[in-house]
Amino acid sequence: MHYQKALGIRHDYCDAYKNLAVALGNKGELEKACRQLYKLLEFRPDYPGAHRFLGDLLRDRGMIEEAKKEYGRELENYPNDKRARRNLNALLTKRGMQKQP
Repeated sequence: MHYQKALGIRHDYCDAYKNLAVALGNKGELEKACRQLYKLLEFRPDYPGAHRFLGDLLRDRGMIEEAKKEYGRELENYPNDKRARRNLNALLTKRGMQKQP
């Protein structure tokens, strides 16, 4: 993948981590995709959408508590992120603990 080559040149290129995570996620390699997002967040903890996407991947891996935390982190940085709020509320509703909007 070209993203890996870009990261070999510039290890803090956040867009390459995100794009690599998307490509890996699309291939079903969810654990590897998560690792790329964790690396991205080391460089830029407030990268738009990164915590939400990580939450999606963790949810798909069955890691519900971790997913809720990531959605919460996204909402701390971007309180108007409707997808993060919807996804968090869906997880909370499944547990019978829906959070108010």
